[in-house]
Amino acid sequence: FDSNKREVTLAGEAYFDVTKDPKRPFMVKTANIEIKVLGTQFNVQAYPDDNKIETTLCEGSVNVTDGELGVTLTPSQQAVYSKVTQALTTRKVDVRLYTAWKEGLFVFENKPLEEIMNTLSRWYNINVFYENQSMKDILFTGNIKRYEDLDQVIEMLRLINKIDIEVNGNNVFVKNS
Repeated sequence: FDSNKREVTLAGEAYFDVTKDPKRPFMVKTANIEIKVLGTQFNVQAYPDDNKIETTLCEGSVNVTDGELGVTLTPSQQAVYSKVTQALTTRKVDVRLYTAWKEGLFVFENKPLEEIMNTLSRWYNINVFYENQSMKDILFTGNIKRYEDLDQVIEMLRLINKIDIEVNGNNVFVKNS
């Protein structure tokens, strides 16, 4: 960092624990939003292939702007920027759902299978294919250890009696059971 500011650019996901320094504000820039911080803990999900960017505040305060609109978050709030509508909204969330990855867990609460498989795709470098597009909307709740190998994670998902999963190298096929 230089002597006037602390600034990072993010494509992906990161958790920040920022030491307060009023003379040198901390900035996180993504392709569509900026987050200004003085001292706080927060998570940012800004994957280039997602249609949204999520900033989740754990402690302190952050200001999230999209260039035109800005919101100031309080703990347990999340700013969601939609790349499709270019709208910035806020909501109250369970912070653990967005930060459990730091403790080596995938934590899903009523998440569509497509979102879960997108997360697994990033972590395990796999391609996911669906036999039936409606399967993407099956909701799942559960915790899975993040550092287990892919086979163990797939076995956990197979416990959902509505799906079967086949793995062929880096390709994963989700089918009706």
